[in-house]
Amino acid sequence: PENRAAIVRCAQPLVGITGKKSEADEKLFTEIQKANGGQKGVSMLDARPWANAVANKGRKGGYEKLDNYVGSDATLLFLNIDNIHVMRNSLYGMHALIRSNQTSGPVDRADINETGWPAYVGRVLGGGATIVREIEEKARTCVVHCSDGWDRTAQLAAVPALCMEPYYRTKDGFRVLCQREWNSFGHKFRDRTYGFQKRHERSPIFF
Repeated sequence: PENRAAIVRCAQPLVGITGKKSEADEKLFTEIQKANGGQKGVSMLDARPWANAVANKGRKGGYEKLDNYVGSDATLLFLNIDNIHVMRNSLYGMHALIRSNQTSGPVDRADINETGWPAYVGRVLGGGATIVREIEEKARTCVVHCSDGWDRTAQLAAVPALCMEPYYRTKDGFRVLCQREWNSFGHKFRDRTYGFQKRHERSPIFF
């Protein structure tokens, strides 16, 4: 409330390989910057690895071209958080590792690291910490997205909220946060958590 910097969330821009522009999108960014009380600019935080964002151009997606946002103090940072399939395989690796060592002593830390799980969790927490610094120390509004805006984007909206607002660390506040940042924006809890017949949709995003 002191600087009116905000967390704004969306999905990837539909620029495609031809680099399409959207006047409405650019105008919206101008209004987002105006809403920041100190006019400190906008930090665009793309959850994906850069290579993944580039590949999405072939599917009509992509990432922001800063030159299109004239008059805005905008930056773009890729947070290198992998997709649901990499996360799922990493957790499966952790499960296999723990099961294989149930009767043979402690799990070796190097084997844990090899699954990638600590690194993936670290990137989500690191992305959250980046957003906290941008908002609290630099008073910059953060625009956060992944590809579709309902998995990694929910993580990156919820983690800094937990860090900056004690209310969300209460039982009632956590319920509000889950409703707002996960349910309301269409996180696919049923597919991600249980998978049913869609094993390829399972992923420990909320976990």
